[in-house]
Amino acid sequence: MPALLYRLTKLNVGHTVLMNMKAELQEVMNMLRKLQGSIDFGGTPSAEREELAGDVSDIMDALFEAIKKLPSD
Repeated sequence: MPALLYRLTKLNVGHTVLMNMKAELQEVMNMLRKLQGSIDFGGTPSAEREELAGDVSDIMDALFEAIKKLPSD
């Protein structure tokens, strides 16, 4: 029975870590969305805004792909 309890505890800890990781990545995604909005409506010249917005979009795409690769709950 102790071996089973150990394995269940290990699974629960792993699940908790995974859920925390997903939540943290989602928070980063939310911060990037806010940054995107700031860039879109900022007073920066158009060419710079487009470049910055593209960079943020690329980061968001990469983050989204990383989230998709995480195991499901």
